[in-house]
Amino acid sequence: MALLEASQAVALCRQQGMPLKGLHFHQGSHFHDPAPLGPAIETAVQFMAEYCSTGWVPELLCVGGGWGVPYHEGDLPHASIESLVEAIAHALTAGCQSRNLPLFHLQIEPGRSLVARAGVAVYRIGSIKRTPSRTYLLLDGGLADNPRPALYQARYTACPVTNPMRPYSGSYWLAGPFCESGDILIENLPLPEMQPGELIAVPVSGAYQLSMSSNYNGACRPAVAWLTNQRADLIQTRELVEDLTRRDLPLPR
Repeated sequence: MALLEASQAVALCRQQGMPLKGLHFHQGSHFHDPAPLGPAIETAVQFMAEYCSTGWVPELLCVGGGWGVPYHEGDLPHASIESLVEAIAHALTAGCQSRNLPLFHLQIEPGRSLVARAGVAVYRIGSIKRTPSRTYLLLDGGLADNPRPALYQARYTACPVTNPMRPYSGSYWLAGPFCESGDILIENLPLPEMQPGELIAVPVSGAYQLSMSSNYNGACRPAVAWLTNQRADLIQTRELVEDLTRRDLPLPR
């Protein structure tokens, strides 16, 4: 069905005189093994080869994105992005050579694999709640600025900003202030003894976090700083209540 729809799309573009440059596909998101891309590239190259005989010579093939990153210590060993590019380039070269086709321009969308590890979210512990079975670190952020754990059980890790190599004291649950059952950022995290007011850092926060954030329950989104050469520059200010009410109009009389 997908190839039939692609054929119809190519035919329509050619009929309408649209500048069709090539093909794009996207297999999925957050994968760690490039092997499944091989058959997909083979299918795409064969599809393009068949159209070369009709007079349309594609210029490029985009294999989409989705290359993942390790978010948690328990994640499986992760191959480098270099191995992804090597596997894709090899599959495309082999496919073109076997059909006597010129090499198409190759496009890849590395996305998350570049920006995820470039970001670190920093939270402040407001208070500590101890129950018979769990100890909660109640943070100044959570579900509103990172809904991924609640939406699809994304796992993160964290460490104290100050003196992170302190001796381990127990496991903690990191929770936000939004009074929701899904407002748990991290479960069962081993940490040293923590105190209210301490900062805790959550790495691998550069992708699909602020971009998915909201003003849920009237939350103000955090500031964003750019760090380079041991210098921090503010590139996005913290939201204020005034920002949330700016669009409000007086009630009609």
